[in-house]
Amino acid sequence: MVNLSKSVWLLTALLSLAGHSFAQMIFYDPAWHFAEKQKTISIILDDQITDGCWPNPLSTKNQMERFFTRNGFEIEEEWNGISEAAVLFGLGYAEADGSCSVTIGLSILSLDTRQITNDADEISALYNSILWQSSYVLTGPTFNINSRISSAFEELAQSFLTQLSENARLVRKEIVDVAPSDRKRSWRQFLAD
Repeated sequence: MVNLSKSVWLLTALLSLAGHSFAQMIFYDPAWHFAEKQKTISIILDDQITDGCWPNPLSTKNQMERFFTRNGFEIEEEWNGISEAAVLFGLGYAEADGSCSVTIGLSILSLDTRQITNDADEISALYNSILWQSSYVLTGPTFNINSRISSAFEELAQSFLTQLSENARLVRKEIVDVAPSDRKRSWRQFLAD
């Protein structure tokens, strides 16, 4: 087991040696704040379920678009790689007795950046990463599997929205907490806009 206080101390020491100020570092992903503020999302379907065990994936995608719209999101038909994307993933098949075994998952993709530095240069990378994800395993008869899959995706999306609200709040708090005292007001204003 890692001793967290020693790990934080070591990280602080390393960053200080590297010329970074620990007082201006946050530990929550700021993508949570921007995802909550932007509220634009694309719905991507990744259907790898066979044997009629997800008979109408497009109805599930449409249901998810309505869900996100009801919760204040604008839906982008084509994902541009900049806004968030909700990937609806399904993998499964029919068992010998005709029942279905499927795993469904919801992943939220977000734009991310990293800097790579050496003595003279800094290179920035811009890429998509997973901001949040969760999944379910469902088994049972084929006659109601589509509605069960759709309901499970809606539960997953609701879990994401709960996490989005909480993590965005924590990001904003952490940014204001670490901001220099003479800049806290401008950071509060920036985060509120």
